[in-house]
Amino acid sequence: MVARLRYAAQEFTAWAAAEYGNEHDAALLVGQDNLRRYRPVEQLRLRLPGDCPVDDILVAVFAAVALGCRPVLSVEPNCPVGLVSLLEALTHDWAGRIELVEEDSAGLADEIRHGFVDRVRVPAGYRADDDVLQACREAFVPLVDQPIVASGRVEPLWYVREQSLSVDYHRYGNLGRRAGEIRRPVD
Repeated sequence: MVARLRYAAQEFTAWAAAEYGNEHDAALLVGQDNLRRYRPVEQLRLRLPGDCPVDDILVAVFAAVALGCRPVLSVEPNCPVGLVSLLEALTHDWAGRIELVEEDSAGLADEIRHGFVDRVRVPAGYRADDDVLQACREAFVPLVDQPIVASGRVEPLWYVREQSLSVDYHRYGNLGRRAGEIRRPVD
């Protein structure tokens, strides 16, 4: 478990710095910026069932925090007290970066319906309550139930919104101050 967590922390930190934390323009067209960037999901809920492995929970938390999210760990009321205490102890130094709340399915569904949740992440195999699923459908909130993986390329995609921007900076072919930039050759 420790090796997986160490690997996940390194992966998420490296990928956040190299890919998810920067704007990219792969096209480099003359006269136009085509930017791809990632923004953290603002209101992320990580749903914790009582039988979820601790390392899965921590991997998801690592990914969310590395990407700049402030995840809310939504703990089911039947979650073992020992698991909640362990999570509180392991994440104590992250005060302010994550939040633990105990909420039943009806409470989570209400939060979703009132616009306080943008995305819900649950472990693979978790069966969300019908009320939560209906609230997600009504509010267009994705509920991600794929396996939690320690890959810095894959797992962070659940915690960001990708944006693509195209900005023309030429005027009738005149590039102005940006005329000297190195861009893709014009064919």
